[in-house]
Amino acid sequence: MRNLSTKTLTILALGISSCTFAADMDTRVKELETKMEKVYTKTANGADGAKTANARPEPHGNGWWLNIDALYWHTKVGGTEYAQTSANVAATGNTNVGSFKQVDPDWAWGFKVGLGYKFCHDGWDTHLEYTYYRPSDSSRSSVSSPAGIVALKGNNVVNDHNLFDGSGFQYCTLATSDFKYNYDNINLELGRNYFVSRSLSLRPHVGLRALWLDLKQTTRYSGGDNILSGGSVALTFLGNNTVEVNDKSDFWGLGLRTGFDTKWYLTNGFSVFGDVSGALLWGHFETRMRTTFSAIPANVHDLKNDFHRIVPAASLILGLAYDQYIYNDKQHIGISLGYDTQYLWRANQMMVPNFNASNVSASSVSEDVSIQGVTLEVRWDF
Repeated sequence: MRNLSTKTLTILALGISSCTFAADMDTRVKELETKMEKVYTKTANGADGAKTANARPEPHGNGWWLNIDALYWHTKVGGTEYAQTSANVAATGNTNVGSFKQVDPDWAWGFKVGLGYKFCHDGWDTHLEYTYYRPSDSSRSSVSSPAGIVALKGNNVVNDHNLFDGSGFQYCTLATSDFKYNYDNINLELGRNYFVSRSLSLRPHVGLRALWLDLKQTTRYSGGDNILSGGSVALTFLGNNTVEVNDKSDFWGLGLRTGFDTKWYLTNGFSVFGDVSGALLWGHFETRMRTTFSAIPANVHDLKNDFHRIVPAASLILGLAYDQYIYNDKQHIGISLGYDTQYLWRANQMMVPNFNASNVSASSVSEDVSIQGVTLEVRWDF
């Protein structure tokens, strides 16, 4: 009897162990299947593959996010030279010695505001963002006789036969130039944010970019009494008269834009980010060069041009970011500070004069525009 009881208990124990093991295996298999469902996907062409982990902020909200950026940028515009100073025009009679003067817009504040939405399908999101930026500059250059200033804007063939005998002016002693820069930009993009390794995420995106870029430069020349050069040739100055030149280059463009955002996660919510994008903007230029002379009430020169051109554009920003979930993970706050750079090829199409006393003509400078500065962004996912 004792042997029978021992065998029975052994068989019973084995049975219970088997059932427990089977139940544990069933639980493990279900957990494994659940995990596999999270990392497994069937591709668009029917093949089996791995699913990339979602890297976008996922608070328990409605999928919207809002970003507000403070910009402190500095811009450089090619083709804004307005004066060349010459050391001693009376002695040399030429402009081989001197320096160029150009406008240099000040550092200026601007802002961005954007609205995004995160789709349920495959982790995609869309983002619409507007940028506003308005730098300006005022520059001044003056010399004293026997030095002189050569006018680089407008056309110096402004004729008052009583003063210039039909040949225009050669020099002046005072030149001022005021510059205004209007920058409005809209980006619309569709992207997906996912991890490519444990601590690195990537967000490729495609979309559209619309840009309005209006450049305006107003330059004035005056001063100087007519003198004789070393060869007893009269050098003509403006005296009490003023020549004013109004140049503008207005551009509107629309084109495809693409790029990718990267983020390297550090610790405690901090990360290093780097975003790069490029666009080809097909747009319309409207340019004008208008010259007036105080001795003649009517306009002296008024040249206009309208044409279409593709403007390539590129941007890059690098910086540090911090992310934190709040309100029991119902919302997310992100703060980032980065150094922003942008480059626009041939975005300044102001006219440059061709100096010829018998024929007034002009062509485009076709110069580039660059922007650099600091961008502070606050993002709120809700």
